[in-house]
Amino acid sequence: KGVDGGFYRIGKTYQSVFLNDAAFQGYFGTKGYSSFNEPSTIHFYLKMGIPFYQNRKSPNYIGGFEKRPLLNDLVGVKYVFVKNQSLEYSNLVHLQTVGDIHIYRNETAVPLGFVYYDRIDPGWFRRLSADEKDRALFWGVLDSSASGGAFGYKPEEKSNRLPDLRQIDSPSLTDDDLANKIKQIKQRAVRIDDFSEEYFSGHLTAERAGLLFFSIPYNRGWRAFVDGREVKTLPVNHGFIGVPVQAGQSQIRLVFVPFGQKLGIYLTISTLVFLILYRLLVRKRVAVKVRPVRAAVLAVP
Repeated sequence: KGVDGGFYRIGKTYQSVFLNDAAFQGYFGTKGYSSFNEPSTIHFYLKMGIPFYQNRKSPNYIGGFEKRPLLNDLVGVKYVFVKNQSLEYSNLVHLQTVGDIHIYRNETAVPLGFVYYDRIDPGWFRRLSADEKDRALFWGVLDSSASGGAFGYKPEEKSNRLPDLRQIDSPSLTDDDLANKIKQIKQRAVRIDDFSEEYFSGHLTAERAGLLFFSIPYNRGWRAFVDGREVKTLPVNHGFIGVPVQAGQSQIRLVFVPFGQKLGIYLTISTLVFLILYRLLVRKRVAVKVRPVRAAVLAVP
């Protein structure tokens, strides 16, 4: 954190505190252990054929993408920690060694948010192998409207549809083409101005209308604002956030407000007011009954 103040995720090839590593890392990694894992995260794992820890026998644990390095690139795993060994990969640059931990920087990790100008055919995508699916997500966005029920929205509503993007069929998924595609993605990425766990702001310049992708698990609590105007967020790529953007420069802001929070506040305030009124009414009725008795007592010689 002292060297890099931007947004990034961490990948680890080992467990140092068993299943609680994510908490010790401040949740900067892709691994996690929780009784309430994000439903969209689970959906992504299932749709992409990524095995859970112990063959899905521990659904509270999310094991990361150790065997799917391209997904690490897609979600911005910028640093990789390796224990008791060194790695020789062209995309990994060795930074330093701390004890028995080797720290690498991943040169092919893409930023938190970038713009898609194309979409891919869901039917073609389903027929791909696991590695081909990982590669395809760099070429175009995948519409998740068919899985609308999994994300709690109605895909038939006009505001819940992807913008009119060009569909690409059977793109080349070779290593060289992938490397060029990642370079293009970095050029059309969002420039981060500020961020926290519940807030993000940045800016970008889009060549034409497109779909801004954030590698943040989709949740209806996330609200998106483009140039100060609220825009509907869309579930894309089987579990992430998509935001329609127009050509030109745009200021982007994401704010997380837990779904149902306003209703909860209204109910809490209403209940509190009711309890206060009820308490005052009860005290008044008790006072009316007590006063005559006191008067009778005082009248006795």
